[in-house]
Amino acid sequence: MDKKQRDPDRAVVDSIESHPIAVLQSWAARAKEMEPTSSPRMKTLTGDTAKALHWTCRCLVDLCSHLLNVESPIRHNYVPLGFFQQDDIEKHFAHFRMSAGCNYYITVEDVQHTHAADRARLMLEATE
Repeated sequence: MDKKQRDPDRAVVDSIESHPIAVLQSWAARAKEMEPTSSPRMKTLTGDTAKALHWTCRCLVDLCSHLLNVESPIRHNYVPLGFFQQDDIEKHFAHFRMSAGCNYYITVEDVQHTHAADRARLMLEATE
């Protein structure tokens, strides 16, 4: 995407010194700076948001470093950061919420009932 859209922030990571890694490291440092202090919160993130952003960026950097440097069959030549996202998880939770009557707060029982219904639907389709 960096070539097609001319966006260097979308480039694949092929080394630890690449541009996306530097961006992630700067975001992690900036998120750490934006943690609230004891004074009233102005122009800062909430504590949980700052920590989540900081650790997400740090973990992506560490993950890229591991995948690019590990000496095993899983060693990669490049890492496309766009594949590390939560869209699939969101899709599953949307399915569970819709099955629970469009309820935002689902329970374990709702998830179990949805799985049972999905399994039953698959078994009926397989027998036809």
